[in-house]
Amino acid sequence: MASSTATAIPRFLKTVEGILSTIGLNNFLVGLMVAGIVGEFSILVLVAIVDSAAVCLANGLAYYAFDADFPTINKAVASVFADLAWLVSAIGTRFTAPA
Repeated sequence: MASSTATAIPRFLKTVEGILSTIGLNNFLVGLMVAGIVGEFSILVLVAIVDSAAVCLANGLAYYAFDADFPTINKAVASVFADLAWLVSAIGTRFTAPA
């Protein structure tokens, strides 16, 4: 048997980033559904939708940048955009948290 020194790349939904990205996508879709039921996009619903989209994007890009096997320049760009999405998420969380 030949031994391999390469590490296995974990599947997306078996990682923390995949689970958190799925939760963010679910919350994004629920926010759109709530806005559709109410009939308007209020500021509070928009903040929740943008925050959930940022969580979904940040965690998906974090998987791309840190867990998957892609070229270095692609991983660097994904890391920058993941950090920006986490910044948007952190700002949005401050607006949706109860006082």
